[in-house]
Amino acid sequence: MASAGKVTAFRREGNEWFCQSGLPSDIIVTVDGVQFNLHKFPLVSKCGKISEICEASPDKKTLITELEEFPGGPDPFLIAVKFCYGMRVELSPRNIVMIYCAADYLQMTEELGEGNLLSKSENFLHKNVLQNWKDCILALQSCNPVLPNAEQLGIITKCLNAISLMVSTDPSLFGCPMMICFSDVNLKPGKIRSLAEALPESSRPFHDGLYRALDIYFKAHPWLPEREKEELCNIIDYQKLSIDACSHGSQNERLPHRTVLQVLYFEQMQLRTALAGCLHVFDTESRPEPAGPLPGQIVQRDMCVTVVRENQVLKGDMENMKSRVGELEEEFSRIKQGMRRR
Repeated sequence: MASAGKVTAFRREGNEWFCQSGLPSDIIVTVDGVQFNLHKFPLVSKCGKISEICEASPDKKTLITELEEFPGGPDPFLIAVKFCYGMRVELSPRNIVMIYCAADYLQMTEELGEGNLLSKSENFLHKNVLQNWKDCILALQSCNPVLPNAEQLGIITKCLNAISLMVSTDPSLFGCPMMICFSDVNLKPGKIRSLAEALPESSRPFHDGLYRALDIYFKAHPWLPEREKEELCNIIDYQKLSIDACSHGSQNERLPHRTVLQVLYFEQMQLRTALAGCLHVFDTESRPEPAGPLPGQIVQRDMCVTVVRENQVLKGDMENMKSRVGELEEEFSRIKQGMRRR
């Protein structure tokens, strides 16, 4: 088993990769139909998996093997091969999950040498990716091609835990930044639920952000069954939705019917509470003032004019709320009747 010599580059010809080292290859590895013409020595010195394959066929001058179900396919395998040949490998949030899974599959452990690819991948994940919410989201988005391997290695759980910890210290992260994650068409409902449930209640006193995130997820996944939508909506505490969020949700066709019914109910409650508050204000303002001049009465005249104007605006708001409550009651009854017919 001879050394491959100094390697300067790899070149591709059709469906084959060749190493430019000046020596003929003595091992041919196929990954998802792509053939790699390589050398045993650099691979065996870094990959426990390749070492086992070579030991099982010691007499073959040129070994031909296929790596079935290789995580991520030919691209991460090529990166692992370049690492074995001593070439520089760039790790990033977008490729770290596939490289991590590839290194685990090839058994590139510290037993074969210090600073092997598996430990480098693990260190990069912990020291770089898990320290930044943007990088965590990019890593999660790249998991789909290697999902079973990423789950088995605990990479997804680590990313979700890191995000939940960052959101618990900075609740604003559950707003627009997190929408990037929820708009990913490859993100499974179970991962959405895990992420939302991992967040402590103290990090989200209001659930408007969670509602917006689910709405974006439903928009990106129009094929999602009604039952799965209902299960995801169960993570929302409707009492923590603002009137604006309730108003949007009660007219949102992407939400399941049962959820719309619940949103309508809590919107009615909030509007009635607001209406009662307005009536209390009007009752207080309409009480007769004591007879006789008051100190500073002339000075307060302009303030009184302002209060009258504000009251007129409040009266208009109150009429709008009364009208909206009536509409909600009609819509509430209509949906209930429709659900009974089913």
